[in-house]
Amino acid sequence: MPARVLLVDESVMLRDELRGYLQRAGYEVIAAGDTLQALTLFRALSPALVMVDTAISQTGGIGALALLRIMHNEDAAVRVLMIGRHASPEVRKSFLVEGAVDYLIKPSDGQGFSCACKRLAELLPQIASIPQAPRAA
Repeated sequence: MPARVLLVDESVMLRDELRGYLQRAGYEVIAAGDTLQALTLFRALSPALVMVDTAISQTGGIGALALLRIMHNEDAAVRVLMIGRHASPEVRKSFLVEGAVDYLIKPSDGQGFSCACKRLAELLPQIASIPQAPRAA
Protein backbone atom coordinates (compact mmCIF):
# COMPACT_ATOMS: atom_id res chain seq x y z
CA MET A 1 0.00 0.00 0.00
CA PRO A 2 1.48 3.38 -0.96
CA ALA A 3 2.26 5.97 1.69
CA ARG A 4 -0.58 8.47 2.09
CA VAL A 5 0.22 12.17 1.74
CA LEU A 6 -2.16 14.96 2.67
CA LEU A 7 -1.46 17.97 0.45
CA VAL A 8 -2.81 21.32 1.68
CA ASP A 9 -2.82 24.13 -0.88
CA GLU A 10 -5.66 26.46 -1.86
CA SER A 11 -4.55 26.79 -5.48
CA VAL A 12 -6.33 24.08 -7.46
CA MET A 13 -3.77 24.34 -10.25
CA LEU A 14 -0.75 23.99 -7.94
CA ARG A 15 -2.47 21.32 -5.87
CA ASP A 16 -3.21 19.27 -9.00
CA GLU A 17 0.35 19.72 -10.26
CA LEU A 18 1.88 18.61 -6.94
CA ARG A 19 -0.63 15.75 -6.72
CA GLY A 20 0.46 14.53 -10.15
CA TYR A 21 4.14 14.57 -9.23
CA LEU A 22 3.48 12.78 -5.95
CA GLN A 23 1.28 10.15 -7.58
CA ARG A 24 3.91 9.50 -10.24
CA ALA A 25 6.39 9.03 -7.38
CA GLY A 26 4.06 6.33 -6.03
CA TYR A 27 2.28 8.13 -3.18
CA GLU A 28 -1.45 8.08 -2.47
CA VAL A 29 -2.46 11.74 -2.36
CA ILE A 30 -5.39 13.33 -0.61
CA ALA A 31 -5.74 17.05 -1.21
CA ALA A 32 -7.34 19.81 0.83
CA GLY A 33 -8.04 23.36 -0.31
CA ASP A 34 -8.22 24.96 3.13
CA THR A 35 -7.10 24.39 6.70
CA LEU A 36 -10.46 23.21 8.03
CA GLN A 37 -10.78 20.62 5.28
CA ALA A 38 -7.17 19.59 5.95
CA LEU A 39 -7.87 19.10 9.65
CA THR A 40 -10.93 16.96 8.90
CA LEU A 41 -8.98 14.78 6.45
CA PHE A 42 -6.02 14.55 8.83
CA ARG A 43 -8.25 13.26 11.62
CA ALA A 44 -10.09 10.80 9.38
CA LEU A 45 -7.23 9.39 7.30
CA SER A 46 -4.04 9.54 9.41
CA PRO A 47 -1.63 10.38 6.57
CA ALA A 48 2.04 9.41 6.78
CA LEU A 49 3.01 12.90 5.69
CA VAL A 50 1.29 16.28 5.51
CA MET A 51 2.55 18.95 3.09
CA VAL A 52 1.21 22.42 3.92
CA ASP A 53 1.50 25.57 1.83
CA THR A 54 2.71 28.23 4.26
CA ALA A 55 0.65 30.90 2.49
CA ILE A 56 -2.69 29.12 2.84
CA SER A 57 -5.45 31.47 3.96
CA GLN A 58 -6.90 31.12 7.43
CA THR A 59 -10.22 29.30 7.61
CA GLY A 60 -12.07 29.09 10.89
CA GLY A 61 -9.23 31.07 12.47
CA ILE A 62 -6.73 28.35 11.56
CA GLY A 63 -3.72 29.33 9.45
CA ALA A 64 -0.72 27.22 8.44
CA LEU A 65 1.13 27.61 11.76
CA ALA A 66 -2.01 26.89 13.82
CA LEU A 67 -2.72 23.83 11.66
CA LEU A 68 0.80 22.54 12.33
CA ARG A 69 0.34 23.07 16.07
CA ILE A 70 -3.05 21.30 16.14
CA MET A 71 -1.75 18.33 14.17
CA HIS A 72 1.26 17.95 16.48
CA ASN A 73 -0.96 18.28 19.54
CA GLU A 74 -3.21 15.48 18.26
CA ASP A 75 -0.40 13.26 16.92
CA ALA A 76 3.10 14.07 18.11
CA ALA A 77 4.59 11.65 15.57
CA VAL A 78 3.01 13.26 12.51
CA ARG A 79 5.45 14.44 9.85
CA VAL A 80 4.57 17.87 8.49
CA LEU A 81 6.55 19.40 5.66
CA MET A 82 5.97 23.08 5.01
CA ILE A 83 6.19 24.29 1.41
CA GLY A 84 6.20 27.86 0.19
CA ARG A 85 7.31 30.20 -2.54
CA HIS A 86 9.67 32.08 -0.20
CA ALA A 87 11.61 31.08 2.88
CA SER A 88 12.78 33.99 4.98
CA PRO A 89 14.93 32.75 7.87
CA GLU A 90 12.41 33.98 10.47
CA VAL A 91 9.40 32.30 8.84
CA ARG A 92 11.29 29.07 8.23
CA LYS A 93 12.51 29.02 11.83
CA SER A 94 9.01 29.57 13.24
CA PHE A 95 7.70 26.47 11.45
CA LEU A 96 10.72 24.34 12.37
CA VAL A 97 10.47 25.35 16.04
CA GLU A 98 6.83 24.23 16.02
CA GLY A 99 7.81 20.79 14.74
CA ALA A 100 7.83 20.88 10.94
CA VAL A 101 10.39 18.43 9.55
CA ASP A 102 11.53 20.99 7.00
CA TYR A 103 10.54 23.99 4.91
CA LEU A 104 11.02 23.54 1.20
CA ILE A 105 10.64 26.02 -1.62
CA LYS A 106 7.59 24.95 -3.59
CA PRO A 107 8.73 23.15 -6.73
CA SER A 108 7.64 24.79 -9.97
CA ASP A 109 8.90 22.27 -12.53
CA GLY A 110 9.90 18.64 -12.91
CA GLN A 111 13.50 19.27 -11.93
CA GLY A 112 12.46 21.19 -8.81
CA PHE A 113 10.09 18.44 -7.83
CA SER A 114 12.75 15.80 -8.38
CA CYS A 115 14.97 17.68 -5.90
CA ALA A 116 12.07 17.94 -3.45
CA CYS A 117 11.42 14.17 -3.71
CA LYS A 118 15.09 13.46 -2.96
CA ARG A 119 14.86 15.72 0.09
CA LEU A 120 11.67 13.92 1.22
CA ALA A 121 13.47 10.58 1.01
CA GLU A 122 16.32 12.00 3.13
CA LEU A 123 14.00 13.54 5.70
CA LEU A 124 11.56 10.68 5.93
CA PRO A 125 13.34 7.40 5.17
CA GLN A 126 10.53 5.42 6.81
CA ILE A 127 8.12 6.82 4.24
CA ALA A 128 10.53 6.32 1.36
CA SER A 129 10.97 2.70 2.40
CA ILE A 130 7.21 1.97 2.38
CA PRO A 131 6.44 -0.05 -0.74
CA GLN A 132 5.12 2.32 -3.36
CA ALA A 133 2.46 1.73 -6.00
CA PRO A 134 3.77 0.95 -9.48
CA ARG A 135 4.48 4.06 -11.51
CA ALA A 136 2.16 4.77 -14.40
CA ALA A 137 3.76 4.64 -17.84
